[in-house]
Amino acid sequence: MMNMLMTVTAIVLLSAMVAVALHLAWQRVRKVDIDQPPGLLAQLVARQSPQPQVLGRPGILVEARTAIERCRACPHASGCRTWIRDNRTARCPDYCPNADFLDRLRVA
Repeated sequence: MMNMLMTVTAIVLLSAMVAVALHLAWQRVRKVDIDQPPGLLAQLVARQSPQPQVLGRPGILVEARTAIERCRACPHASGCRTWIRDNRTARCPDYCPNADFLDRLRVA
């Protein structure tokens, strides 16, 4: 009986920790301004319409994290905003430091 109580308690605590982690992650995502890096990158990624097999590729999370950092450091945010507003193609601007990453998302 004691083992069962400990198991249930552990499950409840773990569930609570996961719920808090998800809530904190959601709060962080909600604060992303779509017209500022990395929101600009998110818009470009959405245009690629990546397939599930591409998103499940090993190392994709590391690539995405690196792409976010490159986007944040890019000096072309205002040009990128204008390009996104004026162009409807999947291809990103030539000056984008994430052009290769975005191209790989299109390749299935």
